[in-house]
This record gives sequence, C-alpha cells and structure tokens, in this order.
Amino acid sequence: MQITLLKEFMSNTEIQNFNLNLTAKQFEDIDVAEALTQFAKSSEGPNKLTIEITDLKDSQTTRRISALYRSADIKIMIDDVGSDNSFELVRGALPYVNGMKFAMQNLRKTNSEKELAERVAFWNQIAQEQNLDFILEGVETETDLLMAKKLGVSRVQGYFFGKPAPNNK
Repeated sequence: MQITLLKEFMSNTEIQNFNLNLTAKQFEDIDVAEALTQFAKSSEGPNKLTIEITDLKDSQTTRRISALYRSADIKIMIDDVGSDNSFELVRGALPYVNGMKFAMQNLRKTNSEKELAERVAFWNQIAQEQNLDFILEGVETETDLLMAKKLGVSRVQGYFFGKPAPNNK
C-alpha cells in the first residue's frame, strides 16, 4: 500500500512533505482513509501530507471522507481541474477540499495561448472566491511563468523548474 512506500522513501530522505495521488476508489475507501490518517498522526508519519484526487463521485462522499482526512491535517487537492474535471463535476466538492491543480500540459495541444490563459484565469478566480489553494501545473517555459504571474497565480510547478530526478541520498 501507499504507506509502505512512503515509509520506505522517508527512511532514505530528509523530505517530510508528500503529495499522494489516490484513485476515486481509494479516496472513497474508508479503510484507506483511516490507515492514512492514522499514519499521518503517528510519529512515523510525514510532517505534511496532501491527497490529490482526479475523480470525484459525489459531494456527499467527498464531504464524509474529507472530514476524516482533515481531522489529521491532511490536505485534499482536486487534480486536473479544467481538463479531466469540469466545473460542474467539482462545484459540489469545493467546500470540502483545500485546493485545486490545473494541468496546463493536458490542454496545450487543443487550446490556443489565449484560450489557455482564459481557462487558467477562470479556475484561479474560482479558487480565490472559494478561498482555496490553486496550483498551475505544466509550467515549462518562461512564457508560461510570465502568464501565471500576469494572471495572479502564485503557486506553479513544472519542468521549467527542473525535471524529476532520482533521490541519490
């Protein structure tokens, strides 16, 4: 399970803040939620744990499960808003999550720069209105970074800052 992998990784690194992607089935599973919350609260747990989910079933399930995660100070981010997750799909869950991630790389081939900027601006505005964190993923060039700054996006990630690399510690 994810906890075993986290423990193994944590024993070989100084990194103590982790984001963990869960499938909808894993997110809804009360046993998974209880195991992760117990781990997060334990002395073996990370300093900070964030759950990322791409598929949401319904707002009632999200509300129920997110209360459990939040009781252990585990943040919940909806991943891939604007591409895999439309506003209609996530609207009901927004009160029960901590933030959203917009994956620019998922839309580059099908949207002009102007359309992409409009979509980023829309989701950033929703996040601000809901008092949620907003992270722009897929920042690959200085132009991407400048667009993010122009739109008021303060948290970004992507290859522009470095490609994933093995931890050789």
